Amino acid sequence: DEHFIFQVSSKTVTQRVLKFSIYHVDRQRKHQLLGQVLFPLKNETLVGDCRRVIWRDLEAESLEPPSEFGDLQFCLSYNDYLSRLTVVVLRARGLRLQEDRGIVSVFVKVSLMNHNKFVKCKKTSAVLGSINPVYNETFSFKADATELDTASLSLTVVQNMEGDKQATTVELFLFHLTSG
Repeated sequence: DEHFIFQVSSKTVTQRVLKFSIYHVDRQRKHQLLGQVLFPLKNETLVGDCRRVIWRDLEAESLEPPSEFGDLQFCLSYNDYLSRLTVVVLRARGLRLQEDRGIVSVFVKVSLMNHNKFVKCKKTSAVLGSINPVYNETFSFKADATELDTASLSLTVVQNMEGDKQATTVELFLFHLTSG
């Protein structure tokens, strides 16, 4: 019996879809998707404190088209009391690595910007040669609540290739989040 609260404006709640994913985690902490359920909110009336039990069968495969460059999973939270924005970079999957030669490593660069100017930039540790790297790394940024409307967050997946003579950096894809 767990409760989750999502802050969504009343204007856009009918445009949202809840996605529940069920995973099996083995001893090596590998996550295997058992199934998922998509629950569109467009026909739901979400008023009051009504409790309903809704049964759905798990779907075996995702109905979402796979991303051209891969997927990046991360979590965002903001602590109003501490004025702290926390970003947890969890994992990437299905990355389209550009393999020429040499050792390939992949990391995620997390940048906080305000008025399109860089405030702080941090990066995860590099993972060698995996198209499904797992990071589980947490980054905290100091950000006043008054600055959140003009702040933006950029997550860039970067590939380093070390060949015979020099290292090459390739940006695989960029995620840019703004509020307001």
